[in-house]
Amino acid sequence: MKKILLASLIICLSATTLLADQEAKNDNARKWLDNMAYNFGRGVVNCLTFWVEVPRNLIYENVRNPLYGSLEGVVDGTFLGVARAFGGATDVLTFGLTGPGVYGDSFPEYVWDSKWIADDALIQQEIDKGKVEKEVKDVKEK
Repeated sequence: MKKILLASLIICLSATTLLADQEAKNDNARKWLDNMAYNFGRGVVNCLTFWVEVPRNLIYENVRNPLYGSLEGVVDGTFLGVARAFGGATDVLTFGLTGPGVYGDSFPEYVWDSKWIADDALIQQEIDKGKVEKEVKDVKEK
């Protein structure tokens, strides 16, 4: 029974934080984001999801450089995971009095707001896609 209550509490905190964030984005008014409840919820979510930084960085770095991306992804992911856990713990321990805290453009508030695929890899995929389409077109013409 305790596990069900804990899971329900975690889901409710995550859902209210996500809904509130979406509402703020729609209103273009992020002033309310400095309130304690939002920051406390952000801290709880980041304390629960800090470990996702390692697989996210593995994906990101392997797309950028398949040769040594795994090593770099583990190192970067571990560092960012520790930073996310620290930021989340700070939000929770201060009951949300941290304001924007350590978060910004280069370190988003949530792990799912971070980039999962490198921009340069997306450009390369489009270039490769164009080359393949051109080759297919050339073969069809012959």
